[in-house]
Amino acid sequence: MSAAFIRELLRRAALFAADAGRGTAVDEEHLKEALHELLVDGGPLTRSLLGAHAHRPS
Repeated sequence: MSAAFIRELLRRAALFAADAGRGTAVDEEHLKEALHELLVDGGPLTRSLLGAHAHRPS
């Protein structure tokens, strides 16, 4: 994964934490929610743009 992917993952996790309420720190659930949004909901284009590469069989 690229630095851009990790940055976007953390950005989205912070948004989920902010939506949860004031003073809420980013926790594992926020990270899981952000990762799901990026990889499942975002689809192949988002994964490609953020630097996630599919493994190709040799």
